[in-house]
Amino acid sequence: MRPSNESLKMQRQRLRDEERTLERNRFVASIVFALVGAIALGAIFYWLLNYTNILSNLIEKAAP
Repeated sequence: MRPSNESLKMQRQRLRDEERTLERNRFVASIVFALVGAIALGAIFYWLLNYTNILSNLIEKAAP
């Protein structure tokens, strides 16, 4: 027995919907990943600047 034309159309539509959902999820995940990466890089640069500033302050205080 072959499936009816209607059920095949429904299956195709369901597959298209699932594919769209997966594409949307992938897009959202890539944006979130980029944002988290940018925040992490910003935090690292901030920490480095702060750390070097602390070191330079200590060196200035230690200098006679």
